[in-house]
Amino acid sequence: MQRSLVKQPSVKSANRALDIFELLAAEPNGLTISEISERLGFARSSTHGLVHTLYSRGYLSLDAGNRFYLGVRLIQLGLTVADRLELRSAAHGRLEQLVMRNNDTALLVVPDGGELLYVDKVISDTPRHGFLDHPPRRIACRPGADQGTRLLDRPAGGCTGRVVRRSARS
Repeated sequence: MQRSLVKQPSVKSANRALDIFELLAAEPNGLTISEISERLGFARSSTHGLVHTLYSRGYLSLDAGNRFYLGVRLIQLGLTVADRLELRSAAHGRLEQLVMRNNDTALLVVPDGGELLYVDKVISDTPRHGFLDHPPRRIACRPGADQGTRLLDRPAGGCTGRVVRRSARS
C-alpha cells in the first residue's frame, strides 16, 4: 500500500501510540508513565491505558523501576519489513566496493519524507576522514527535490545536514 497524497483523517489513539514509540526510541534509559504523559502532553489516564496496552502486546518492555522501553515485538515487525525490502543485501556488495575504492566508511540511506533513512553501513579499516561508530537511524539531512534518487551519484558534500562524525582516534 502506498502513502496517499490526499490527507486522510487520522485516528487519535493510533497517533498517540506512534508518538509513544518515537519518544521511547529517543530515550535509552526508558521513561515512566508520568514522564511519557508529561513530555507528550497526554492525560495520565490516557497514557496509562495506551502504555499498558502496548506493554501487554509486547511492543513495550518494563524494568524493575517502572520505566518503559521499546519491546521486542517491534524488532519482529522491523525484521519482517527488512526481509521484504531486500535492499540491504542487494546493495551491500556495492558498499564494500565503495569502501575499498575510497578508504572511507560507506552508508546506505534512502529518502523518506524529506529525511534520509539509514539502512546499512560498511566501515573502512583505514578511514580517511573518520567514521560513524553508531550512526543514527535517521540522518538529519534535507535533500532538495532535484536530488531525490540521485543522492548516491553525488559527492558526499552534496547534502548539508547535521551528522555527528567522530574521529577514528576518539
